[in-house]
Formats: sequence, C-alpha cells, structure tokens
Amino acid sequence: MKALCKHPLSLLEVTIGLALTAILLTALFSSYRHLVQTNHRIKTVREEKHWEYVTHLRLNQIFENLQEGTLFTQDQTLHFFFNNGIDSHPEYCGDIEGTLSVEDKTFQLVLKDTRKEVFLKKAKNFSMQFFDTKKKELVSEWNEEYLPPIIFLHISGKTFTFLIPNASKEINYT
Repeated sequence: MKALCKHPLSLLEVTIGLALTAILLTALFSSYRHLVQTNHRIKTVREEKHWEYVTHLRLNQIFENLQEGTLFTQDQTLHFFFNNGIDSHPEYCGDIEGTLSVEDKTFQLVLKDTRKEVFLKKAKNFSMQFFDTKKKELVSEWNEEYLPPIIFLHISGKTFTFLIPNASKEINYT
C-alpha cells in the first residue's frame, strides 16, 4: 500500500483564501452598515410623523364634537367648547372648554385652563383658516355664531385639514 502523501498548503493558496475571506467580510459589513443607517432613518421619520398622527387624531376627535356657536379666535388662540366624552377625571367629562395655541414655542391644547396636552415642542408658528360659507372664502379670524364646514390649522409648516360634521351651513360651489 502506498502511503498518502500530505502536501501542506502553499503560500499562494493561503493568500487566495485570505483574499476571498476579506472580500466576503467587506461585503457583509458594508451591507450591515447600510442596514443600520436605513433603520436609523426610518426611526427618525417615524418620530417626526408620530406627532402629526397623534395631533390629527386628537384634534379630529375635538372638531367632530364642537358645539354650535362656541368657536372663536382671539390673539392667535382658537377657543371652543366640545363634548370630551368620558375621561378618567370627572371634571373633564362631557362638555368642556378648550383652547389651541402656541405658548413658549409649544403647540398645545388647554382644557378648562388647567390640563395641558402638548402636541409639539419647538413649534415655529401657528395660524388658522376657516371657510366662511357666507363670504365663500377662507378667513383667518372666526367670531360667527355658526361653525365653519372646514378648518385649516398651519403648525410649523404642516397643514392639518378638518371637516366639521356639525357645521350648520352647507358649502355651495355654484
């Protein structure tokens, strides 16, 4: 019987193996770095959009339950009465007063001058527009006895649109 001859790996074979391993590891780490960067960007966008979602949801709940004749503006503040429904604190249940404004660069909802719900810190600006069915145009101040059918809130470059289901006037496009 012949003995098996063992040849050690040549330097060329070892170098080729290391080069292939280095190429494979480079591709894997590059893909992993790209994945981490993408996840970070997704997290940042989610955080930016979350306040918009929460704000729109809460304000939509409020504007759907506005009371007729209680909406008015004063000094860049929107005042209104609405039905807050059921709350864990009895003083905030049912019909209550609320205001929307920017104070100390914070866009917030204030209920009964005591409870504050902060929607956005570092708010740059806040403005409102209302569709007046009598004038058939958008106005920036509201002191009418009836509810506008559409309210636009402009907060730090974002526009929120709310349709008011309790509006007594119909929009006539003719």
